[in-house]
Amino acid sequence: MFPKSILILVLVFFFSGFNLARAELVINEFVSDPESGSEWIELRNPSSSEINLDGWNWTELASPGGESEHESSPRNLTGIIPASGFFVISITNVNGVLNNGGDSIGLYDGTTPKDRVTFGAVSGYQVDLEKPAKGKSGALISGSWQTNQEPTKGTANPSFGSSDNDDNNDNADDNNNNNDDNDEPSSVSTATPAKIKTEVSVRNIAYVGIPLAFQGKVTQGGEQVHGGKYFWNFGDGDFREVKVINVDKFTHTYFYPGEYTVIFEHYPNYFTEEPDASENLNIKVIEPQVAISRVGDADDFFVELSNNTDYDVDMSGWFLLGNIKSFTIPKNTFLTKNKKIVIPGRTSGLMLSDLPALKLATPSREIVFEYFPNVPTSTPQKPVSSKNAKNLEAEPPSEDNISNLENLGANVANAGVLGEENTRTSPPSFTWPIIFLGFVGVSAYAVYAIRHKKLAPGAGNDFELLDE
Repeated sequence: MFPKSILILVLVFFFSGFNLARAELVINEFVSDPESGSEWIELRNPSSSEINLDGWNWTELASPGGESEHESSPRNLTGIIPASGFFVISITNVNGVLNNGGDSIGLYDGTTPKDRVTFGAVSGYQVDLEKPAKGKSGALISGSWQTNQEPTKGTANPSFGSSDNDDNNDNADDNNNNNDDNDEPSSVSTATPAKIKTEVSVRNIAYVGIPLAFQGKVTQGGEQVHGGKYFWNFGDGDFREVKVINVDKFTHTYFYPGEYTVIFEHYPNYFTEEPDASENLNIKVIEPQVAISRVGDADDFFVELSNNTDYDVDMSGWFLLGNIKSFTIPKNTFLTKNKKIVIPGRTSGLMLSDLPALKLATPSREIVFEYFPNVPTSTPQKPVSSKNAKNLEAEPPSEDNISNLENLGANVANAGVLGEENTRTSPPSFTWPIIFLGFVGVSAYAVYAIRHKKLAPGAGNDFELLDE
């Protein structure tokens, strides 16, 4: 019994090792002439276990179709492909690597060839398919290579047949009868998966120092994609990378004016280097030129706001800060370009006492405008020219001028006397009690001193003379 158990265990390990050895990669799809972006090659792991790519490499042909046609140097692969997963090789060379007219892609485990696909004008290898058109892919569908397919980078390729066949089973007999009468074979259609699309929600105008709301997601066939990751590049050196399940709104703040290019990308998994969907959009960032242009009085202390730009401003969450109170502008309040809005005092709760410190602030409490009431200023004196100054020095003063000066001096003297009299103020009321207390104290001390002098003995009373 014991030897049989050992034999069974050996057979189990043997066949398990055989199955693991068969867990090999295949070339699943490629794009040699993309409309935009870079060339890419997709590998597929058809097994039920992950595959470590260490030691794997791939090649293509140098001078395909020519006399010197030969394989290029191996290009190493790194990473792990999960069971039934995909791995995309992104060719980042500016001029590309794959030949648009024809090439042969080889996949090796070390020096052992594992798979190969050849397309177009190639002489030294068996051609599997015609060269795909620009923007189309070569795809392995149901075990055979098909050209001019819609790229499905990072996802499964379509299979032959259509899902509509189940709906047409009622007419199968009629179709078969027609096929019997027709010697030509019926055409086979390929089900093409829906294209992955990006959906980005953001305003194309932003303001310096004011958070801008972003939201993005990816759909396929009208349904949201739930795998992979999103990558945001905001064009100002900042970025954001999140899982696909996170489609909530978030904000980003630009701190300098200018035009920024935002790139939103979707990656089918964390191993691929090229996105399967992306979208570029431009954000114009300007200074928030919103001002408090006018205010009311004590009866109705309204506040008038003016937009001095050529763009609409979302005032949601902005603040009017007063000396005592403050007011938060409600959401969905838009101040259109070169227009004004008036916020009544009965709505804001602000009063005339808030005027000395009235300010307008962004949702992040950054002050963008401080209101100062109009204060009349004195008219500046007209400067005296040097010519007039010389004339004034050269001409002696007339008698009228002397009398005027004497009168002016008398007036100044009188003003000084009046000023001196005005400055003579009576002592404060609280000084009189102090003076009275001082007087009482001095009087008490004087009485005490007099009485003490009367009671003190004289110099002759210190001793007594006795008669002998």
